[in-house]
Amino acid sequence: MTLFNPEEPITMRKRLTPRNINVRRCPQQIKFDDADLIVGVTVHNNADSIQRCLQSILNQTEQFPVIILDDSSSDDWFDCCADLINRIDALVVSAHCGSAASARNAILDYVETEFSNVRWVARLDADDRLSFKNSLIAMRDAARKNDSKYVLGGNRLVKHGKLLACNNPATNSLKKSSFLINLLKKMAQGTASNEIPSCNLLVSPSAGWRYPEIKSAEDHWLVTSLLIFHPEDGSIVDDGYYADYTLQGSVTIACKQNGLAKQYREQLFQAAKLWISLKNEVNEILGFGCEGVVVRQGTQVEKHFYPWSISDEDVEYISNKCHESKILPDVNFVKKNNKWIAIYTYQKSFPVIDITIKESLYILKEFLNKKFVCTNISRSNFRRIYDGSLIYIDIGVSISEMDVSYFRDVAARMYAISALNLSSRELKRRYTKERQIEILSKLIGFEEFYKELIENHIKMIWKKCKIKTNLLHKNRETDVTLMIKVCSMDANIIYNQVSHIVSQLEIPANFDEKIILIDPFSGPYLRAYDKSNYSKLISEVKRLCRAGIVDRFLIAPQDCTSVSDVNKRWFNLACDKTHNSMQVPVTPQLWGFDQVKSRYLLQCDVDILVGRRDFCHDYLFEMIDALQSSDVFGIGFNIPHSPDSQDKIYDALPGDYVPEVRCGLFDLDRLKANRPFPNDIENGHLRLSWYRSIQRYQQTDGFRCLRGGSPRTFYVHPNNNCKIDNNFYVKVRDLISQGFVPSLQYGQWDVKGSIEDWKYPVRSEKLVFLLRGRNTPLHKVNRCISSLLMQRDQYFGVILIDDASPIEHQNNLRREVSRLKRATLVCNTARLGHIQNTIFAINQICVNNDTLVAILDLDDALIDRNTSLLIQEKQQQGHDVILGAMYRPDKPLKVYSPEFDAPRSHFGGEVWIHLRSFTRKLFKSIPQDSFKNGKEWVSECEDYAIMVPIVELAKKPVYIPQYLYFHERSTSSSLALREERDLTIRTILKKKSLSV
Repeated sequence: MTLFNPEEPITMRKRLTPRNINVRRCPQQIKFDDADLIVGVTVHNNADSIQRCLQSILNQTEQFPVIILDDSSSDDWFDCCADLINRIDALVVSAHCGSAASARNAILDYVETEFSNVRWVARLDADDRLSFKNSLIAMRDAARKNDSKYVLGGNRLVKHGKLLACNNPATNSLKKSSFLINLLKKMAQGTASNEIPSCNLLVSPSAGWRYPEIKSAEDHWLVTSLLIFHPEDGSIVDDGYYADYTLQGSVTIACKQNGLAKQYREQLFQAAKLWISLKNEVNEILGFGCEGVVVRQGTQVEKHFYPWSISDEDVEYISNKCHESKILPDVNFVKKNNKWIAIYTYQKSFPVIDITIKESLYILKEFLNKKFVCTNISRSNFRRIYDGSLIYIDIGVSISEMDVSYFRDVAARMYAISALNLSSRELKRRYTKERQIEILSKLIGFEEFYKELIENHIKMIWKKCKIKTNLLHKNRETDVTLMIKVCSMDANIIYNQVSHIVSQLEIPANFDEKIILIDPFSGPYLRAYDKSNYSKLISEVKRLCRAGIVDRFLIAPQDCTSVSDVNKRWFNLACDKTHNSMQVPVTPQLWGFDQVKSRYLLQCDVDILVGRRDFCHDYLFEMIDALQSSDVFGIGFNIPHSPDSQDKIYDALPGDYVPEVRCGLFDLDRLKANRPFPNDIENGHLRLSWYRSIQRYQQTDGFRCLRGGSPRTFYVHPNNNCKIDNNFYVKVRDLISQGFVPSLQYGQWDVKGSIEDWKYPVRSEKLVFLLRGRNTPLHKVNRCISSLLMQRDQYFGVILIDDASPIEHQNNLRREVSRLKRATLVCNTARLGHIQNTIFAINQICVNNDTLVAILDLDDALIDRNTSLLIQEKQQQGHDVILGAMYRPDKPLKVYSPEFDAPRSHFGGEVWIHLRSFTRKLFKSIPQDSFKNGKEWVSECEDYAIMVPIVELAKKPVYIPQYLYFHERSTSSSLALREERDLTIRTILKKKSLSV
């Protein structure tokens, strides 16, 4: 079996990494404090050449302190030259720099920080050597004589150990613009007999000049800029040579082979031309870099971009962000001579010395809120304006679209230069085998800082967009008791049915009391549908009380005295029988009415099914209001009508209708005030039921029981055939609970049709969110659904499948889902698992092959208000798989990077991440065997089983690198569970690839 590494492969990758400058060898006698010149040597696997370099330093007529910086070497260079190091008494430091330019800058930074009295650092690469015994003295003396900040000398060229006839002399002509530009042109064309002697430099570490961190010609860029912008600060030693430069260095060879050497020389030539022209034309040069030159022209600041450094698309994006964000200048772009110029108003500002942690947070929050990121973070790229606030001045491609990987790096750099007060150059992207999350975790306090930053941002979005609702809270007191009537035959359905009824009816108003009224009659029953089980009934009723679903229960008396008393009060008849001559219960219900303390009673049978299309509909208020007419005894609960139908006024002719025994609201005070009601004795029993008795009274005395109401709230009565078929009964209850009934049910009390007629609403929207969960805490359910409701674009469908949570939980889910406009909720009674639920949702509920299904677990939530809009934009661009970045509070620094190419060979390639979406067509193209391990459905890691084959079949997958999804892990973790999970993943991944 092929083994897969569950972690990210340990390979060299470019990651944000600190330099970690550490002293490896300290000289016995520190001479650096008294020296005005130090020799700086950078080493990276130079065991074959460094001896020659150090020997040339030792051969100097005057000895100078030496710093050797080892940039992550893996060879034995130190052992090869240990004797020479001891003889020159060198300071050896180690660092992780990643490039020649970065290593040279690290030496300059180190000297500036640690040895403030040192005036100059002499550069010498480990594969070069000083040309003569007086090379350093000549350069140092020239610097002293002219009080120069930099000195440039010439160099000879060495190839394969032999000096070449050609060389790079240093002459004062280099300070002439015409000479310099002509030389740069020839270098760009590859026709120059010699180049600028850039490798022979003494420079003041405190002047702030550093090598640009580019892949080639970085020394040419630095020296050319010094010659053009600071000719008065430099000296040129034109008699003799400083160093012998080795042409066959590995970096030099690589750059020539891939064309970078020529490319960077061509760009330098173009840049130098612009530098010279602007220097002669503008008031003041404020700065320059590898993108362009910043100048001041009167009251305006202008950044002139090089032709290659910025595109029209970049300009449009940067311009928009500069208009939006307070931390950027309000920039306007103009194009002249096919070159872009960014222009904004000059304002007095100051260099940034310190940045507070509060300021860092403000800047990072601005990035998150405006969805962009400034990647070139350093103190020098900020200015402090008159009011003390910071403004980012590196206008250019460093202002880019939000990418969580870049943002995390930017946050680390902001934290490093503020909280940790590190150098701006300490954290750079460099090649390393260390994983990014491990590197950043070593920054003391950063993980906590980043976690707080992101989670406060998310909470702020949720707080601003929170949908105010009272759905889970009863918000109005009433003088109404809910009484649910049960008997021993209801033992098997009572718990779920009472839970259903209470949940559906107690919103938005409180009941004064919720009571179960038990008729202890043991049969035979008039319309039996199940066996009598009194002991189970009592047990279930007590469970309902313990759960707080009802307040108390009553057991109607059966003794002759109590029964006779009830019949006497209500009918003024002497009768000790509880049921009438047709075996309809009479006395138990009337006795229950007498126990109620409130004026109004909503009484119902335990088997009714209550439908709510709008939980904000205050049906109870409307019914009580209709009861205020003095000739009204009660109101029958409404039955199903088309959701598009109008509300019907509660009304009835005098004498109508029969009081609704299955579900109705009564004014008990009015009923009791009009007792006794007419009835007769027949064979020792009452002849009329209580409701027929009251109907007769209505017909003679003009009282009424009303009917009507809004189609938003209704009930349906299941006949015995429905209750016997439990699957049918449960499905009908689930659908009615959500207000869904087939048209054949309109205007009908009893359930109509068969299970085929009762269907869950299909979803045909172009975007459908699939929510799945089981026993998900209600606050997370609320969070999840609210995150959908906060979306700016609301034209999407929702499918929510609850995998057999307890009935109370499913009742609450229905309330939450009712807030959504286009939603289908399926509440399972038996657990099926994610795979089967996903198959059912996509194959049965979704009906459009082009529908994009986005997976959203019920305990997670969306972060961004534009998530649905972003997904649909990508969908319109033809993408059939769309992934988005997720934030994990348990691993705040973790950033995922999906690999769409051959995900099986990358342990899934992180294509399983949230947010994940795909077309229905792709899903239906996957063989069912992909979702199984043997004959069993995949029960763990189903995201791998689904997403890996989907990505293999996808024609145009895409990843949105923005935080769109909040993924709160709820599964337990241990070494054993992880090993088991990895084994499951390996089993999934070893299946045959579906790649076309």
